[in-house]
Amino acid sequence: MSASPAADLGLLAENRWALRKQILKLAVPVVMEQVLTTLTQMVDTMMVSHLGPESSAAVGLSNQPLFFSMAIFMGIGTGTTALVARYTGAKDPETVESVTRQSFWMGLFSAIVVAYAYFAFAPQIIHYMGAEPGVAPLGTAFLRWSTIGYIAMQWSQVMSGAVRGRGDTVTPLYIGVIVNIVNVILGYGLIWGKFGLPAMGVVGSALGTTIARCVGALLLLVVLIRSNHPVRLRLATLFRFDPGVMGRVLKIGLPASGERAIQSLGMITFTRIISSLGTISMASHVIANNAESISYMPAIGLGTAATALVGQRLGAKDPHGAGRVIAETVRIVALVAAVMSLVFYFVGGPYIGMYTSDPAVHDLSVQMLRIAAIAQIPMGITFVLSGALRGAGDTLPMMIVTAVGVWVVRLTITGGLIAWGGWGLAAAWTSMFFDWSFRGTFAYLRFRFGNWKQKRI
Repeated sequence: MSASPAADLGLLAENRWALRKQILKLAVPVVMEQVLTTLTQMVDTMMVSHLGPESSAAVGLSNQPLFFSMAIFMGIGTGTTALVARYTGAKDPETVESVTRQSFWMGLFSAIVVAYAYFAFAPQIIHYMGAEPGVAPLGTAFLRWSTIGYIAMQWSQVMSGAVRGRGDTVTPLYIGVIVNIVNVILGYGLIWGKFGLPAMGVVGSALGTTIARCVGALLLLVVLIRSNHPVRLRLATLFRFDPGVMGRVLKIGLPASGERAIQSLGMITFTRIISSLGTISMASHVIANNAESISYMPAIGLGTAATALVGQRLGAKDPHGAGRVIAETVRIVALVAAVMSLVFYFVGGPYIGMYTSDPAVHDLSVQMLRIAAIAQIPMGITFVLSGALRGAGDTLPMMIVTAVGVWVVRLTITGGLIAWGGWGLAAAWTSMFFDWSFRGTFAYLRFRFGNWKQKRI
């Protein structure tokens, strides 16, 4: 005898709650890790901002080029996570270990090359970013002191992608807690000369972060060497290279790298436009952007959970289950984003007051945060659907739509509203809403009508 409709609905509800629990089990540690990292960045920004608008602008201008090169490592990390998740679901430990090993070398070599380029060409990079005379020396020093920590951070990003692909989001969280504690203590001490440390100002912020990131990389390396899971590094096989596996990582990762590079190049152009509005606008943008970044964390966590679970479901030949993961994750992120919208709109004043006491910077930052409130839902949905598609290995379409969203939608609206509407900084933040809405709509259509379920990697 078949079950009654009521029983079917009860089973569906029970399965939905079980699925939500599984999603949140993966997402919450990532959210906590990201929140801790963001809180640390917020504290750094608060400490640096009290050194003056020039210091805030220097950090903002220096970070944009670093974000651009993160595209390389995001691509390797995306390919690593997708393959580890797929072959974990398929119960193929040998391939999982090989993917981890190849990603170790690709991530390390790439990070060293990029960090050297940043150190060597720091003055030219900061000049290209449009730094004003009082900002350029600070930005150059900050960028150079960040390079060693940059190697550690980017290698850790790739290897954490392998750990998360197997479904372990707790280990990166524990390491993140230690990194952030070290960062706050050293940052405070080196910026202001506390705990017997020298007062180094902006350079102290960069040095503290560098040391903390190196500590995190060493801890992650120990975890991978001592692991009994196929996501591990064994000294006996560490120098065993597999070009075929590297190629499969890059097949997924290169479009993801392209997506991030396109977005980051667009953000560099975006930042140059904003810097042309003056130091007050630039400092307000940096502070409002940092304040808004707390809302990215739930979306990043849920997107990471979607990446791992979709990959594992497809590896286990369960495309219907993968679809259910995506639908449920979107529901969760939409609710969280709605709450963040209300917080930014109604509590923006006191929140920004934690960053700056400069009246002009404070008022302009609050205005930008209220504009950002309306973009939270489309932004969150875009993060989750992009993560899910990455888990399926379907990365090329989002690269294309990101190019259109950033370079056509965002930059065109920004330039037009500044040149012809006289909107100033508000033009840039208004354009974000249209960019995220465009990308979110495309990602949804790809989810509904694309062939991601049949993607072979």
